[in-house]
Amino acid sequence: MRFLIKNFIIKVFYSRISYVGRHHIPPKGEAVIFVSNHPNQFVDGGNIIAAVHSRKIRFITAAKSMRRPVIGPLAKSFGAVPVERSQDLAYEGNGTITTSTDSDGKTIVKVAGGSFDGLVKGTKL
Repeated sequence: MRFLIKNFIIKVFYSRISYVGRHHIPPKGEAVIFVSNHPNQFVDGGNIIAAVHSRKIRFITAAKSMRRPVIGPLAKSFGAVPVERSQDLAYEGNGTITTSTDSDGKTIVKVAGGSFDGLVKGTKL
């Protein structure tokens, strides 16, 4: 699968892209962190693979994406490292969170009732 992507899809879809400064990337040796400025995981990944085909590349991928039927196995085949993002773990709960300030100026957070999870799971104030 990886061979197919590197040698066919990359050549077809990324053949007209030029890369500036690619000669500064060491072909092997120390670790290099590549950061893309495009907000699309497929375009970014394809660009990096096409630009740096001589190095073994591992991507940091949202764990949520790794759990998807097609994307997950493909990302795993590339050695992607899953990372849980806070926005993927958040969901609506029932209950009330209030804040107040005590006489020393410290903020007091009160969680009343409901079914909140995460950091307040199992905590009673």
